[in-house]
Amino acid sequence: MIRLSEGERAALVVWPEAAVPTVLSEHPELLAELRALAERTQADFVIGSLARRRDGRLLNGAYLIDRQVAFAGKRHLVPFGEYLPFWAQGWMRKLVPTIGDFAPDAHAQPLPWRVPIGVLVCYESLFPEEARDRVRQGAAVLAVLTNDAWYGRSPAAWQHAEAARLRAMETGRYLMHATNTGVSALIAPDGEILRALPEWRAAALEGTIVPRRGATPYLRWGDAPALVLAGLAALAAWRRRRHG
Repeated sequence: MIRLSEGERAALVVWPEAAVPTVLSEHPELLAELRALAERTQADFVIGSLARRRDGRLLNGAYLIDRQVAFAGKRHLVPFGEYLPFWAQGWMRKLVPTIGDFAPDAHAQPLPWRVPIGVLVCYESLFPEEARDRVRQGAAVLAVLTNDAWYGRSPAAWQHAEAARLRAMETGRYLMHATNTGVSALIAPDGEILRALPEWRAAALEGTIVPRRGATPYLRWGDAPALVLAGLAALAAWRRRRHG
């Protein structure tokens, strides 16, 4: 539950990935209940759920429920989990027919809340360019919605949270990390975990975020400086080997 300033009631409640494990837009009665709940609590919701494209393929993502209903889908899908690469479509589908057939949401934009929210779903938070793209599209805060139950009680859930810390530092944005089993956390733009919930325990995390503007070096230049340095190092090594 997120406040925009200290002392006020929660303005936003962020639920994890697959909090509503169906196509929410196809269940108007459930959507009406959620909107009524948002009105009673005077808080807006970001809820992990599914949407369906016109061609029938599913999108994984998040709904914003406030005065309007908006959806932002996942762009970077998990291979062999949410989709099959083209070269494995035939034989792999026969071996494992339950593999998902999700589509990427190539046109996803930040959710249009009071301040734009850049949503990353699960695996996407491992990729710096995904967070960078959301912020360059105007996101003032980031939210990672994830289902980390797959990891069980292994260290992987904390490793996932550590990746989110990097995304916060790279973009200079507050990040809300919402999971169904942990680690749920509120992360500052410098990567500090301000608050976190214990794993595998039902609880709600409350905190305050500050919308941020401006560009970090990574937002401005991306991976270009690292690639240039790597190229120079490779060139120096090649020259040393050639003349050595």
